Amino acid sequence: MKCIRRVLIVLIAAFSLAATPLMAQHGHASAARGMGGPPMGTPAAAPSSSRGNSPNLGTTTRGTGMMGGLPPSEVLSHNTAIAERVSSLTGESAVAACNGFRNLGDCVSAAHVARNLGIPFDGPNSLKSLTTGSNRVSLGKAIQDLRPNANKKSELKRAKRQTSTDLKGMGS
Repeated sequence: MKCIRRVLIVLIAAFSLAATPLMAQHGHASAARGMGGPPMGTPAAAPSSSRGNSPNLGTTTRGTGMMGGLPPSEVLSHNTAIAERVSSLTGESAVAACNGFRNLGDCVSAAHVARNLGIPFDGPNSLKSLTTGSNRVSLGKAIQDLRPNANKKSELKRAKRQTSTDLKGMGS
């Protein structure tokens, strides 16, 4: 009886050790170890960086979803719903509106701020002229410069919420 028990223990241990690499090949090893994140062997996403040009929106606002590191023109060419939304906010073609922005989140946020505060989106002395190019400033600074009486913090939060809703609702 003791001999059978030992054989069973050895077989179970051997099977457990042999199954771990097999589970890793199918992405179950991280769950088996109780850890989150991508399966073993899958490169982790690089953390996104934000230089303050948007209210910390994904470039991924986070590098996730359809936007994942693509330039705005690329995302807009694949997602007509987002392109139509940007056009409706800015009054111009989405690709033209987002030209110069680092990511789609920055563009959509600026478009919402312009619409919310009645600030010109494009042209001289506009949100786009201040938040793009080599001398760009943050969206908050642009709001402060163009609408000094506006509450910069609440307007950024409002634009972030609106942008997040737009991008989530349109498959980005």
